[in-house]
Amino acid sequence: MENLGSLRGKNTDVIQHLMQKSREEQSAYMRNVESFQSSRRVLQSQAKEMLDALSLESFDRLIDKTRKEMTGAWTTAGLKRGMEASSRGRATPWTRSRTRPSRPAT
Repeated sequence: MENLGSLRGKNTDVIQHLMQKSREEQSAYMRNVESFQSSRRVLQSQAKEMLDALSLESFDRLIDKTRKEMTGAWTTAGLKRGMEASSRGRATPWTRSRTRPSRPAT
């Protein structure tokens, strides 16, 4: 009979331990879900930016702008500026940030 009583106490301890472990695992899982959702939102945003940059409408606007700049040029330097504007227009938001010159520390 005493053995049964001591087993009851052990069962309670084991159950409490398992509940605590389950809560910790649930908390870690929820943190991972939040991190995943955050990463998912960033990825969706970047995918939208990329698709917008690659759209036919965007490409047509870039060609029209480049054509206007180049047909209005009277010199080789003007043509060069028009071509450079075309290259800058093709840059995506994430490549633009990498190609910007860094500012010297003040």
